[in-house]
Amino acid sequence: MGYRIAIVAPQAVPAVVGGAENLWAGLLNSLNQMPGVEAEFISPPSPERNLTEVLEGYARFARLDLSRFDQVISTKYPAWAVAHHNHKVYLQHTLRGLYDTYPEDRLGVELSDEQIAIASIALSLSLVKALQMAAQSTWAPGQRHRAAEIVFAVNPDGIASVSQQLLSVIQEFPHEFAAYPGPFARACVRLLDAMCFFIDRPDGAPQSFGAISETVAKRQDYFPQEAMVWVEHHPTSMAIAASQAPADIPRDLIVTASRLEHPKRIDMLMRAYAKSGVPLPFWIIGTGPQQDELASLAQTIPGIEMKGRLSEAELLAAYQRALFVPFAPKDEDYGLITIEAFLSGTAVLTTSDSGGPTELVVHKQSGWISGPTEDSLAQGFQALSINRESTIAMGKAGQQFAQKITWPRLTHRLLASPKRKKILVINTFPTEPTTSGGRLRMKGLYSALASYVDIHMVSLGSDRTTHHLRRHSPRFVEEIVPANPQFREKERTLTKRVGASCGDIAVSLFPETLPDYIRAVRHAIHDADEVICAHPYAYPVFEKIIQQHPDLARPVIYEAHNVESYLKGAIYPKGSPELHAVAALEIRLLRNARSMIACSQPDLDTLKKMAASQGVMLKSTVIANNGLDLTNLTPEDQRARQQTIETIGRRIALFMGSDHGPNHEALDAIIQAASDPDIQKDWDFVVLGSVVQPYKRFNDAHDTTDAPIESIRTKAPTVRLLGVVSEDEKSLWLQHATVGLNPISSGSGTNLKLAEYAAYGLPVLSTAFGARGGLWAAGEHYVEIKDSLASALRQIQEMDTSIESIAENAKQLVLEHLNWPVIARHLAVSLWPAESRADQTLQAVFAD
Repeated sequence: MGYRIAIVAPQAVPAVVGGAENLWAGLLNSLNQMPGVEAEFISPPSPERNLTEVLEGYARFARLDLSRFDQVISTKYPAWAVAHHNHKVYLQHTLRGLYDTYPEDRLGVELSDEQIAIASIALSLSLVKALQMAAQSTWAPGQRHRAAEIVFAVNPDGIASVSQQLLSVIQEFPHEFAAYPGPFARACVRLLDAMCFFIDRPDGAPQSFGAISETVAKRQDYFPQEAMVWVEHHPTSMAIAASQAPADIPRDLIVTASRLEHPKRIDMLMRAYAKSGVPLPFWIIGTGPQQDELASLAQTIPGIEMKGRLSEAELLAAYQRALFVPFAPKDEDYGLITIEAFLSGTAVLTTSDSGGPTELVVHKQSGWISGPTEDSLAQGFQALSINRESTIAMGKAGQQFAQKITWPRLTHRLLASPKRKKILVINTFPTEPTTSGGRLRMKGLYSALASYVDIHMVSLGSDRTTHHLRRHSPRFVEEIVPANPQFREKERTLTKRVGASCGDIAVSLFPETLPDYIRAVRHAIHDADEVICAHPYAYPVFEKIIQQHPDLARPVIYEAHNVESYLKGAIYPKGSPELHAVAALEIRLLRNARSMIACSQPDLDTLKKMAASQGVMLKSTVIANNGLDLTNLTPEDQRARQQTIETIGRRIALFMGSDHGPNHEALDAIIQAASDPDIQKDWDFVVLGSVVQPYKRFNDAHDTTDAPIESIRTKAPTVRLLGVVSEDEKSLWLQHATVGLNPISSGSGTNLKLAEYAAYGLPVLSTAFGARGGLWAAGEHYVEIKDSLASALRQIQEMDTSIESIAENAKQLVLEHLNWPVIARHLAVSLWPAESRADQTLQAVFAD
């Protein structure tokens, strides 16, 4: 007998055929094509017209005896209530009406006092308490686990028993509890899901959690807070992948195919089409509850044809005739229509809030991502219709992407997910808001490393935040712990004495004032294989825990963002005890770390010399450069930048920096250059980031109280200090500036701003020191600032097309060496070769 697998799923009543059914059919067929595998589809009828039927569904699946199977796969509520020793959840969505689409005006409406009083008579106090926890707007840290734990403690029969108890309350008191949706319904289903996914579930907890999309993986409360979730897009079961559109296909239609219901926003597409004035006919394929309403609207818009339900062959033919496929649902789980269109060689128009489709469509490469408005969509209709050759090329790019999403890839992932290392990262500040290079590095590097190991980061937040978890990617969770008031008082006193910010070193000097942070780190260490100290300052917290709990000792990796003792040496008073404390801490961590990560070769050389001077030999070292997330980046060419110059009649020099000593020095150099009358004739200077904090009144026209600032305003009127801006605004400046500035003359680490400039195709002006690290070559990747910034700006004005090749060289350098996935791959190979080999093996298995 082969390896027996059960795909367990609810059968809709009345029956429908949609994305879920498509997945189950394709998965069943693919599994049964694998040698030695016998897959069976188990799908009991599961009506959900009211809360009673929903709860009966959970009880029905919980009672299923699946012991004859070697593995169980579930994708949807209430099927994951099944009990099995080898249960893998590949989640499509929860009961969304009680989760992310629950009416906003009801969120926060908890169980009433009357409901609690009645429930307390009919149910155990532990179950009532758990329901109260589940009725909250969201699960507080640890509450989901605690709620399931206390219910299982007094209900040995588990989910079926609890479902039956909840049913009895509804049957006896329907007026008080039967509302669907309603607070009691929401509490019941969320509690049952928490029990289904409980890590210590006595009758068999799920062994792994996957999701059909990043959108689903990141939805609030879908998964246990401690779960690491893998993501795998699934293909379509339509017989479409092997079909190629004829070369002479006319591409004379616009086609959308969807269930006709409000969340799909077909009406918005229809009105956008009307506004666009595009002459191609627009076919709307599908049926659903909104079809009569949409048919009436279609009668008012010339060019729209309601086609109803088509056969698979007819739908494929329509996709192949389409120039593009508009698909703009609101927060879609996945969007299988996108894959079907791509496989037909057809580009897709979607919106930025569509959820799953935004993971599949790359703007201007395989389709078009518009804003979620009729006007923006109308522009998308026009852009894709006018530039036919470009749109057809997008369709081919989408086809190449979709052909890599295969059933064997998914089935291997479900059958053979390798055991992954669990890494705890400790740091003294959270990754968001990403207002500095350090935060960008923390978020980018560990999001990419999560492809190889599971990351749980514990970060110290402000005393004004709450204790919460933030899921950056399915396998990268950050836990933010608020600082205790006693610590903040110590920090303020230290900062006042030193005359500089001491938030980081205060953690190393006063760890005993952070009991909440220590508790969170201690709890996380239990599940960790190794600990990474990002910066050295949280290391004393780890030491304190190990002193009290030797059994929690774990190998330590030191991720050095800078040479901290050198960096602080430029800020703290020379010879101060705080400066000595930083140097001693750095040496202690270098001595004890099993490996050390530096972000540049010069930093690595300095750290080696510093360690050797104290008789410390580093055990192993690796360089992980500062990098970028280039996923959604849209670079501009020099012609577009020249057009900006011609439009506004001036050049724009952009500088970005955090509130950091070397950046302050650079800003001083920029203000000096901007004071040159010749430079003022042609150049505007834009400064982004918290580096402007010391000059925050600079642009306030009503403030004349500070003579030095008023003097600077008079001396350099073309400098605009914008400060911290949104990512969208920052992207616009990077796309339209003439040159990116990096006049850095001190500091440690590397300057991430160079990579950001270059990735956008923005020519870079930098000092040689600012371009340190061994990757950047003057004249090849950047124009060097030698004598002064003003003279370098004049040089840029006189350069011919050579500036284009320099910018292109820099962009290629970033793509090849400073892309986070590339950096993370190199780091993973160095630190965890076994995991990297496992990843290579999987890649080989998944390869088409």
